[in-house]
Amino acid sequence: PEGNGAIQSRSTPELRAWVIDSAVHGTHLESVVELLQWILSLSPAHVVPLGFAFDHDCTQIAALAARRFLAESERGDVQPKGDVKPEEGVGPMAVVDLQAVAVARGGGAWGGGTPGLGKVSARWLGKDVSKKEQCSDWDRRPLTASQLHYAA
Repeated sequence: PEGNGAIQSRSTPELRAWVIDSAVHGTHLESVVELLQWILSLSPAHVVPLGFAFDHDCTQIAALAARRFLAESERGDVQPKGDVKPEEGVGPMAVVDLQAVAVARGGGAWGGGTPGLGKVSARWLGKDVSKKEQCSDWDRRPLTASQLHYAA
């Protein structure tokens, strides 16, 4: 694994995944927001960001952008204009939500409900995903190696 705590890299011969910690504070905040903006601005020919049940992640990304905006405002680096809200600086997310794809392509194959990560992984990848980390303490820092593996 590579990374500085805020951004972690996990690699296999077939895939490179980046885990970006939305609970980042201090000096890493600006770097993380800039990285997210760069990733989301890339053309799909270069990088296709993937997520699963990405609504919560979008909320976290908007919160990161808002925290950066407020930090810059406090330093005097940015002058807010009128009633502009920090979260308005976050554009549409160019992320493929694999849960939404599974629902769209699965029809009734998921038993009529919304499929979880475990079911999608088992069906599409033939891999089991342990629920142990899903229920672990994601607020505790640093994240464990097992949590980072699960997130990737």
